[in-house]
Amino acid sequence: MDPGPLLDRVLDDEGIASGLDEREAMALVRAVSDRVRALAAGTNDASRAAKQVNDLCRQARQIAEAVAASGTTGPARADLMQRKLDELDRERD
Repeated sequence: MDPGPLLDRVLDDEGIASGLDEREAMALVRAVSDRVRALAAGTNDASRAAKQVNDLCRQARQIAEAVAASGTTGPARADLMQRKLDELDRERD
């Protein structure tokens, strides 16, 4: 299915970038967008895909909140974000 409307949902969710610096926000949005494209490629069920994207956006907001609240900086902060994204991948399997 066309990923465009699903990607718009991600890009419209300001909470995904809340508390992150620009580089972190871009990395999180890119990671979520990649997952949305893969999701869209694997289905034709628009309502199911929309629900999955809403769930993914909720999880991305939780990642942003955890990273922002961590108090870490530099490489430790980047590692935390990567660990959270890896956890997200494991949840989807």
